[in-house]
Amino acid sequence: MIKKSISVILALCIVLSSVCVFADGELNEADIENYISFISSFNIINGDPDGNYRLDDLVTRAEFSKIAVAASEHRNSVAASLSVSPFKDVPYTHWAAPYVKAALSNKYVNGYEDASFRPDQNVLFEEAITVFLKLLGYENSDFGSSWPYGPYGIAKNINLVDNMQSQIGSYLTRREAVILVYNLLNCKTKSTPVSSTEKYMSVFNCAVKEDIILVATSKEDSSVGANKIATSGGTYKIGKGLNLDMLGKKGDGIIKDGDELIAFMPNTEYTTKTYAVYSVLDDKVLVHDNGTIKEITFKDGLDAVSYTNLQLATTNIDLMLLTTRTVKKQSVVQELNIKNEQ
Repeated sequence: MIKKSISVILALCIVLSSVCVFADGELNEADIENYISFISSFNIINGDPDGNYRLDDLVTRAEFSKIAVAASEHRNSVAASLSVSPFKDVPYTHWAAPYVKAALSNKYVNGYEDASFRPDQNVLFEEAITVFLKLLGYENSDFGSSWPYGPYGIAKNINLVDNMQSQIGSYLTRREAVILVYNLLNCKTKSTPVSSTEKYMSVFNCAVKEDIILVATSKEDSSVGANKIATSGGTYKIGKGLNLDMLGKKGDGIIKDGDELIAFMPNTEYTTKTYAVYSVLDDKVLVHDNGTIKEITFKDGLDAVSYTNLQLATTNIDLMLLTTRTVKKQSVVQELNIKNEQ
């Protein structure tokens, strides 16, 4: 039996659920911040230069045309300028003219019967979801004759409108646009086989890595390469917009080109406790807890970790073991059983 006295603080993350989804309902501000952090690397919807997303502002038809094109596979083929006006009320000099033209050319948007587009008119919720359904490969023929209830029914079935509070007939806020973009990235396209896990974000050469824990960067563990982050699912380059305040949390990561972690959505269903470590045994850690000694037992035993490389968290992160070099079983950092829990 190996015994080792350790005088550091052990931060223990007790994972209660492995599914990174929010219950369908109104999101709080922390949830919205997580959504913004998640989608920011995709450059689909952005805040002001000062980072303000103006979440309560309404979205115009011109603005949503830009969002739709930025979310599409044609995002890199938008003309820098136009010499012909796409609509009579969208002159070629209008800031949104290239986006409106691209959205029109790819049949994402339509004008009105009077040949106008009404770019400054606020976009309706049902208009927005119809455009995003077209990004997902749906066509007008899929919607039936009962617009907007046809598109809404499809959007509901494929989780495109999860956690949105908008209703048919209401205008879309930037808050709701953020949620809609997040849902779009996580939806399957119309042509994606049921058995496939591929999501719309594959348009950006991205894929979801589910249920990973962000373990450490080179700041916490010198063995992790520069500009890289170790996770319980592998080591990746650090994406430009990745929020490193998420270290120690469990959730879904977005991997771009197979080797870069660009976004992370934490699981919200966990609690955190902090203990002072008394001793490490073969399959458990003894900790101080309100004047008593408590056992924390690992599902697979501590034999899955090399003691020479074992590190205990000394920073303010929620993960209990920084075993980035020698972890052999993910369950060592994911599956915990606390005995004698009050």
